[in-house]
Amino acid sequence: AEIESWGEVEIGPQINSVVDVPFAGGTLAMNSLAENAFSPPDIQVLQSFAPVMSEAYLRLRQFQRQEAVRQVCEAVWRMEKSEDLLQVLTVIRQQLIEVGIVFDDVGLNVVDTSTQPWAVQYYYYYPDQEDQPGWVLWSSTVEATNTQVFEFWRAGQLSYRPHMQREDMLREGWEPDELSHPVAAVVDVPFSGGTLALNSRYPDAFSPEDLAFLQVLVGVL
Repeated sequence: AEIESWGEVEIGPQINSVVDVPFAGGTLAMNSLAENAFSPPDIQVLQSFAPVMSEAYLRLRQFQRQEAVRQVCEAVWRMEKSEDLLQVLTVIRQQLIEVGIVFDDVGLNVVDTSTQPWAVQYYYYYPDQEDQPGWVLWSSTVEATNTQVFEFWRAGQLSYRPHMQREDMLREGWEPDELSHPVAAVVDVPFSGGTLALNSRYPDAFSPEDLAFLQVLVGVL
């Protein structure tokens, strides 16, 4: 059954012995054509490698996230006009993918208190758009919609709703037809001008490590 689960990947029915030892990023694996190929000392050797692999993996993750922040910084410093913000957002989206954060939608909610009533400018990425690499901008003065963003921004604290289909704590009431997918997890990370927002169709989608990285990233914004 395990061999069949690999589908088109040919590992061959001749494989008889397999061992997987977990480390921080996955498993370290060995296989053999022989039955009972690996003795307890063999497995202990493999297990002794796991902490080293975990350290290497975590260092790699750290380097990846440092590089992601550097890429966003460079995009910010290349800005010469307000429209260049769309390019910054494109870099942010790509770097979130590069560091392995799993999300469906990403957007920037910019609070504009210079108008009466005050408004929020929403920048959201829709891959099917033909103009301005997928980014759509609209401004809203709808109080019910904007108040929540305003409160996140004014509080200055990350707001993570990990399982909205089970517990819609803020009564956001995401309707299934509003997006092309269900929304289970949402996070708003405030910065000086508004919030960076991500959502996912999967509950508990964002780990503590993800949330910590997002807070570093909005420091650049």
